[in-house]
Amino acid sequence: MPTVYRTAFAAIVLLSTVGTATAQRGDRDGHDMREVWRDMDVPPAPVVEPADALETFRIAPGFRIELVAAEPLVEDPVAMAIDGEGRLWVVEMRGFMPNVDGSGEDEPVGRVVVLEDTTGDGNMDQSTVFLDELVMPRAISIVDGGVLVSEPPNLWFCEDLDGDLKSDRQTKLRDYARQGPVEHTDNALMLSLDNWIYNAKSSLRFKVRNGEIAEETQTHFRGQWGLTQDNVGRLYYNHNSHYLYADYFPDHYLTRNSSWRARHGINANIVNSNKAFPIRINPGVNRGYIDGQLREDGRLNTVTAISDALIYRGDQFGPDYVGDAFIPEPGANTIAHFRMQEEGVELKAEHITYEDPDWEKRDFLASTDERFRPVGIYNAPDGSIYVLDLYRGILQHKVYVTTYLRNYILEQGLDKPVGLGRIYRIVREEEPTRQQPPAFEQATTAELVQYLSHDNGWHRDTAQRLLVQRQDEEAARPLRSLAQNGRAALGRLHALWTLEGLGQLDTATVNAALRDPDPQVRIAAMRTAATLFEAEEPPAGLQRMLPRVIALTEDNDQAVRVQAAFTLGHFLGEDAKAERAMAEVLTREPNDRYIRQAVITGLGGHEYAVLERLLDAPEWAEPRSGRGAVLSELSATIFHAGRAAEIAMLIERAQAEEGWRRRELLQGMARAAGDRRSPVDLPAQPTSLQALAESDDEATRTAAERIAEKLNWPDAEMAAAEVVAELSEADEALRQRGQTMYMALCMACHQLHGQGQVGMAPSLVDSQYVLGPPEKLVRIALDGVTGVTEGDQKWNQAMPGMRDNPAINDERLAALLIYIRRQWDHQAGPVDPDLVTAIREATEGRDKPWTQEELEQLD
Repeated sequence: MPTVYRTAFAAIVLLSTVGTATAQRGDRDGHDMREVWRDMDVPPAPVVEPADALETFRIAPGFRIELVAAEPLVEDPVAMAIDGEGRLWVVEMRGFMPNVDGSGEDEPVGRVVVLEDTTGDGNMDQSTVFLDELVMPRAISIVDGGVLVSEPPNLWFCEDLDGDLKSDRQTKLRDYARQGPVEHTDNALMLSLDNWIYNAKSSLRFKVRNGEIAEETQTHFRGQWGLTQDNVGRLYYNHNSHYLYADYFPDHYLTRNSSWRARHGINANIVNSNKAFPIRINPGVNRGYIDGQLREDGRLNTVTAISDALIYRGDQFGPDYVGDAFIPEPGANTIAHFRMQEEGVELKAEHITYEDPDWEKRDFLASTDERFRPVGIYNAPDGSIYVLDLYRGILQHKVYVTTYLRNYILEQGLDKPVGLGRIYRIVREEEPTRQQPPAFEQATTAELVQYLSHDNGWHRDTAQRLLVQRQDEEAARPLRSLAQNGRAALGRLHALWTLEGLGQLDTATVNAALRDPDPQVRIAAMRTAATLFEAEEPPAGLQRMLPRVIALTEDNDQAVRVQAAFTLGHFLGEDAKAERAMAEVLTREPNDRYIRQAVITGLGGHEYAVLERLLDAPEWAEPRSGRGAVLSELSATIFHAGRAAEIAMLIERAQAEEGWRRRELLQGMARAAGDRRSPVDLPAQPTSLQALAESDDEATRTAAERIAEKLNWPDAEMAAAEVVAELSEADEALRQRGQTMYMALCMACHQLHGQGQVGMAPSLVDSQYVLGPPEKLVRIALDGVTGVTEGDQKWNQAMPGMRDNPAINDERLAALLIYIRRQWDHQAGPVDPDLVTAIREATEGRDKPWTQEELEQLD
């Protein structure tokens, strides 16, 4: 969707609460906004009429692009859903940037329209306004009994009661995001294989039944604009300057044990390079003046406005393209193609480019028209790909427009006209346009079950959606037959998930699927079985699945082994065999971080028992690769859990061990101690800890001291970390003011929950800089920071400081810092405005961000 350029901690702009201090809200102090386009031969960007637009494209050999719809049939399209009859339900964000200042975007001019092909020629020729008078709507999903439409801060359930394709009743189901920067607001509403609706720029997922949200839960925070899935239900998303991220498995497995803190295989960046390959020069991007943003020839060098992503699942391009990613970059007027490769659990995406006579290389689809703005991309019923083209000159939202971009837009005449828009279809060159629309809405249950085995993913998804929405129990028998005997592996997989959605999954079907020849069906069997364990009355026979799941921990396929390790956790407490099997898995594959994670996340409450099993096993006497990580991670998880008796036993066991085993146990506890917000109360001082603190080995002493800092016991000789008392009345007043400052300055990047965003901003929660000496935090707030490393992640983008913003005085800055030091269960002390003044004066003249190395030298 429209570009966002990282503003990190401070956008150098305050909202109406504190006023505007710079020429444009997207400007950054210290940036030399050279108008680089003046040294380029910038081609004009007039409006190209829809009939002539196809001439502006160059597409990969063997493909062609067709126009499906254009203004006035559709205007400003940003999101779409396709119903069972092949009709296009399009969200029109007609209020987006009506002018270069964005004034008037809060007018209720947004709409949802339904486009139909009434002649059967493959082109849309009729548009019906389903819903209008919306303010900046941005997502849509077809659900049981109606349509979901997101219009922040509302999620509407809309019903057409008389079949005229017009909404007759709108019901607010829940709050949904907030109106604000377009690229920083929840979107997507994508129904996934697992029957949950997921969102981008959000951690929310939910299900809708009978016009109500039946279930909702929090998952991990995903992406920025758009969401897609592959044939086996893996989720993919992006950020504006990063092409593609993926979840290798469902993230709920990683959150079931709150004492496990890693997130391997979630939010995984699967693209090594973020280069773009357009066929026109692109100075009209927000930070085009920054070195490296543009190539020497003026073309965009690295992506900056990634908008949506699609995993191709159709049956028209051929099997080589199934599973590949197609990703729009409206700032470059391109759509990139990535060939997906599986390497065990992990995924890698290779950027495929094509020779170009003028530019050496180009992307899969590229346009010479600067107004071509692909912001949405979809699998279609005919196996093609649909592309939504916002078609306008202004792409950047007003919150981030720089003076540089504003001048470029006005000089090039890109601020008008507005109210245009196109939808395209990408097809194989030799394939004729398929003119027969689908007819799923009237299909019988038996017909829908057959569609679950179709080669086209759209057919499978739509059939599953309709079967689950109908809640027809008569579908259970043919679905069970399909799950066990279907000819196509994907049909068997969809049958399992459809049974799960209907509440008709049974242990016999799951047991049969555990022996399926296809690894992804075996995985689906284990994942769908989770709902049986979570039922109020789990069905009989679940324990009979355990031997087969244990056998699958030695499967030839790594992804199956990882899932089996996850699934073993469901059996704990019922059978000692599960605990023993989990210890055996760690013994067999200690060097696989995904295996370690899968086992430990399922151990909740059994970590110490498994650790004892390993330490008592003769084969664990030798320090083979990966074993240290197992001991360290188990030890850290036990300490995170805060169960006093287990921590005391763990310390005693560590003192009894020697060499590498002691070292790993202590390092795990010490690392967890550094992460804990509050001490653990023990009934008495562990004598073993005192002995470790007096060790001749410096590393042992240091670890023991760190562990002791987060332990309390009566008359403790090693004092626990101080917990700050309640704030004074004056400091509490500052904290409350700081909340307003945070919402205006920091939330866009660090988020309301403070946990930041991958590739954009690190987490503030439990951050050493937030909770550590306030002298460091004040320096960061004044002058910014760059090159921050937390765990295995590094943020190279500079966070700008607030020193030169006259709207932020020392008292306001102190208020902001008090807020983040007391929010999210933080208990750090207040920041005195006098301290801010002193540090401001002591560092006067500094004009660059702090580095992590410099901050460490302040200790």
